[in-house]
Amino acid sequence: MVLTIGALRAFAATHALRWQIEFQGINVADKASGAGGDITVQADGRVVMAFEITERPLDEARIRTAYTTKIAKLAIADYAFLHETAEPSAVAQAAARKLFAQGHDVLLLPCEEFLMSLLVLAGRAGRGGFVAEVRGLLASASMPTAMRVAWNKSIGDLAAG
Repeated sequence: MVLTIGALRAFAATHALRWQIEFQGINVADKASGAGGDITVQADGRVVMAFEITERPLDEARIRTAYTTKIAKLAIADYAFLHETAEPSAVAQAAARKLFAQGHDVLLLPCEEFLMSLLVLAGRAGRGGFVAEVRGLLASASMPTAMRVAWNKSIGDLAAG
C-alpha cells in the first residue's frame, strides 16, 4: 500500500494533476469509514479512482461486496483491485466483466505490474519523487513500527545481495 500511495503521488506531481490521494491506515477497514477503498483518488471533489490493495485471493463474493458497499453506493467509475496473489479465478474475472458491461470499470491488476507501469509513466523525475514519497510515508508517526522494521529488513536484504 505504501508503494502504491508513493507511486500515485509521484505520478500526480510529475504530471501536475490536481489529485487528492487519501488512504486508510494499514489494515483499517474502509467499509466502516465510508472510504471508497484503501486508496481513494479525488479531483475537484469527485472520486477519480479507488484502489483496494489485497494479499487475499479475489473471488466473486469479494467483487460483489465491493460493488454493493462502495462502487455503486459512492458512484465510483474506476475501481481497481491490486492483488499480490495468484491470478483471480475465472469466476472473479467474469464478475468484473459483468460489472464492466453494466458501465463500471472494475479492474483486477497485479500490484507489481501496476506499480512498474505507473513509475515508467512518471518518468525519471517521478521515480525520484516516488522514493521521497515512500521515505516520507515510512517516517510518518502513523506508520506502524512493524512496517518500518520490515522495510529496513527488505532494504538490507537487497543490499546484501
